[in-house]
Amino acid sequence: MDNNKITNNELINELIECINFVIKKIDDMCHNIYKGEGNRIFDGLDEFINGLDFIITKINYVSDEIEIKKIDEMLICLEKAIFIKDYVLLTDVLIYELKTMLKRWVELLETTLGNA
Repeated sequence: MDNNKITNNELINELIECINFVIKKIDDMCHNIYKGEGNRIFDGLDEFINGLDFIITKINYVSDEIEIKKIDEMLICLEKAIFIKDYVLLTDVLIYELKTMLKRWVELLETTLGNA
């Protein structure tokens, strides 16, 4: 059995798990914003950022089809929204751009895993 393939499959599974974790954090943050729980808006932000960092660092090891440059634009937009306290922009970017993109990445990774 090809040990490199096993490593890639394990990494793909880790990435899928991490992406789903980040998606959950997006849902949690947006839920807190929608409920007006200002003091809890950024609960889990460190885990969210660490998850994104892992994804960005590892994603190109397993798929050439995933373009990570778009995430830079989203992060800049998120930073701006946080700085100016524009929670509508923040939730829009998190849900309609980042979460949507991450779900597509999961689909691509699952397809890659299925073809392995």
